[in-house]
Amino acid sequence: MTFPTFYDPERVGTPYVPETATAIREGIAADLTAAAAEDRRLVLLLVDAQCLNWRAEGGYE
Repeated sequence: MTFPTFYDPERVGTPYVPETATAIREGIAADLTAAAAEDRRLVLLLVDAQCLNWRAEGGYE
């Protein structure tokens, strides 16, 4: 499986600020279409109840 360049398996479990802009650029470069262009709607909701210290700029402490 090929992972995006912004994904580092060594960082799994380590707090960090998400690289949203990088993810968007890579999605565009991979020719992925926006969800708004899809006929079928799907929502994936993930909840991490263990994280209580969210920061306003993203990520957690």
